[in-house]
Amino acid sequence: MINRSVDVPRDVRELVEKTIDQTERAFSFFFEQAKLPGNLALNFA
Repeated sequence: MINRSVDVPRDVRELVEKTIDQTERAFSFFFEQAKLPGNLALNFA
């Protein structure tokens, strides 16, 4: 197996890290809201 190394520019790496952090926070917020009792936004009955 060949181990190839790719140099990712620092700016791109920082942008990706920020994007992943924001996505994780958005999913956490969504699931926390979904667990709240009486949340009408997720009540399909």
